[in-house]
Amino acid sequence: PRRVQLTVVDIDKIPYQGNRDLTCAQVIWDLGEEADSSDGPSTAADKRILVFVNEREKADEVAAYLQGKGIDATALSRDTSDRNSDATLAAFTGTSTSAQLAKQQKEDAKKADSGERRLRGVKVLVTTDIASRGIDTTAAKTVILYTVPHTSIDFIHRLGRVGRMGRRGRGIVLVGRGDRKDVVREVREGMFKGMALI
Repeated sequence: PRRVQLTVVDIDKIPYQGNRDLTCAQVIWDLGEEADSSDGPSTAADKRILVFVNEREKADEVAAYLQGKGIDATALSRDTSDRNSDATLAAFTGTSTSAQLAKQQKEDAKKADSGERRLRGVKVLVTTDIASRGIDTTAAKTVILYTVPHTSIDFIHRLGRVGRMGRRGRGIVLVGRGDRKDVVREVREGMFKGMALI
């Protein structure tokens, strides 16, 4: 956990005023612009961000909202077919075939020509616990917890997708009224003290 920097964003404060979708989109835009200013123009090694939600129905809703805000986002949940799951993961991790890459580049060019404001160099995967265990996510350096997990164990598994294999990572949790702030507090204190969370 010491390799992961944890940030808590209060969605009830100005300018978000309780709008979790807007908060998530703004955090992603800020991360994308931060990467742009430090790395220069985007390269093939796009920034990868995992967004975790508690309910699988919410994964599609959040991905659609982020797409509407000019962010390259896809959803992955138990409702996603196996074939689509494999393609989604391959596109996110950068292990797509040349045919898949060509198709993606064509879609990206079409979106760029539409004149919409787009966040370049960032790929977002909105997912449930299906991606919190057993999936190679070393390409991701940032995890956003859209909703606070129900338990500290789920929190640690989701946060554990970054900071793996000696790498540094960043975790951002969106907290509002009605969220389990006790879980967030327990994880933050454990990370600060270097304690095991059981």
